[in-house]
Amino acid sequence: MVPSHSAPFGVSFRLVSKVAMAIGVGFVLSAVPAGVVFAKGAQVSKYSAVVDVNATATGKTIPPGLVGVDGPLQPSEVSLMSSLGVKWARIETNFDGQDGSTPIYNCSNGVLDAIGLDKEVLNAEQAGATPEILIDYSPPCLSSTQGASPQPQYGVPDLGPNKAKWDQLVYEMAVHEMTVEGVHYFSVWNEPDTYHWQGTPAQFFALYADTTNVLQQAAKQAKQNIQIGAPDFANATGTINTPWFDQFLNYVDSNSIELDFLDWHFFANYPDSGPTPENPQGTCPVNGSLNGQPCWYNPQLSVGELSSNFAAVEAALAQHPNLHPDLWVDAWNADEGYDQRENGPFGSAFALDVLSSGLNAGISHMSFFNDMDPDATSSSSGLLDPGLTPKPVYEAMQDWHSFSLGRDAKVSVSSSRLVSGPKMTPQVSAVASSGPDGSMTILISNFVPYDPSGNYGAVGPSPEVSAISLKLTGLPVAQHSVEVRSIDYEHKNTVVSKATVSSNPVIANVDMPENAVIMLKVTQGKSLASPSVASGNSANANDVLLLGAIAGGVVYLLWVRSRNKERKR
Repeated sequence: MVPSHSAPFGVSFRLVSKVAMAIGVGFVLSAVPAGVVFAKGAQVSKYSAVVDVNATATGKTIPPGLVGVDGPLQPSEVSLMSSLGVKWARIETNFDGQDGSTPIYNCSNGVLDAIGLDKEVLNAEQAGATPEILIDYSPPCLSSTQGASPQPQYGVPDLGPNKAKWDQLVYEMAVHEMTVEGVHYFSVWNEPDTYHWQGTPAQFFALYADTTNVLQQAAKQAKQNIQIGAPDFANATGTINTPWFDQFLNYVDSNSIELDFLDWHFFANYPDSGPTPENPQGTCPVNGSLNGQPCWYNPQLSVGELSSNFAAVEAALAQHPNLHPDLWVDAWNADEGYDQRENGPFGSAFALDVLSSGLNAGISHMSFFNDMDPDATSSSSGLLDPGLTPKPVYEAMQDWHSFSLGRDAKVSVSSSRLVSGPKMTPQVSAVASSGPDGSMTILISNFVPYDPSGNYGAVGPSPEVSAISLKLTGLPVAQHSVEVRSIDYEHKNTVVSKATVSSNPVIANVDMPENAVIMLKVTQGKSLASPSVASGNSANANDVLLLGAIAGGVVYLLWVRSRNKERKR
């Protein structure tokens, strides 16, 4: 359910360009159009953020692997995921399960049925994604802990009497997927630090060593180079499970076991894991409430926890100079789909914040959880709704794909509160890239996890506005086309403004409403001997071009976007 609102609530633009000096162009984005009605008693809270982008300070190529998905793709999703530029797809073997009525592993005769797994791998490859196969769970007949859990597949594969059967199962699957399907990436188990593993840490370490050895034998037989990783840890409490990480790295290092990538999960909010600072009275049902507050509502949800995760992993790896694994976030989202705001701009702003954090942290691969909602009521975590309609989060990921085709450019963001309001503040993030053609792409998000109106984001837009001052320097003297796209409550990744400028720096002043995302694309045109007057045009037929004199004799060109036949300045 997207929060309802009584009037348009999106980014609108007023372009201001100094003609006399021709030193810059400013996009003044008015976030609160006339007619917007906030929740009763709400007052607009305004914050400021300064974003500086240097077009000449470019660095590394942006890892394409940050756009990935967790979840087996269906044939109906292939074209949409291809358009998204998905580079990775996380696929589980689910050795305990069935493909229709056929067991994936037949306990009576030891036969592996890989047809279902092959279909999932093929769908991923047709979407342009590289498949990563996650080796889990245990067939009941091979588990040493049956009865220890209502779900015995989470039990430990018995490496005693059943070791040969487990090894043969992994070997056959791996050789087949390497030679027939071209798979080269394998990870071992899913969230062994939670109930998904009913054994001890030592038992998991032994399973990883054994399974890694089998995968190496399979790769030798198949004459393939592969990558092996683990431990795919959960992040149920907002922090990395440091004791598990330390023990695992100690084991791998001391026993010289292959570890090509180190992966974990990032869910910024687990509403059913209490007690937490946000829910001090303890756990409540995921879809229930506690004292009237929905369990999924976390006003202190922070993307910054991903940076904390990364720092914890880096600190652990620093103790093992012989280990140099790539760092993967193998599943990530705000939560597992309980927060219905994920269906709207909240989801897109959160996603852009996480991707920005992952890029800055040096993470090489990320897989979004998940590809599509299973139905209209039980989960809201997907990029697509059950009818295959892309959500705002899909649009944000598509913008990121366009952005990632260039090289990372230097960006600094500083923020401060302007007006008294709640203790929490918007989480403004920005990234920029320089394309091979000299174009610049800048993405800015204004993530707001709280609702000061007291309606938990379910009624009306929250009146949280961030005043962004953007300055882009280092552009060559030339004509530049500027296009601005917006994802917010009114716009679904649509072009809201265009202009042609011939000045350096380019300056934009932006009032961004809660959970808005904008992409500003600056494309270089013909070189100029000297700057000239900026001109503008818009996709909106009602836009009006005005010329006026401002105090002090400086002349401005005002480009005013109007709505509903009303002029708004």
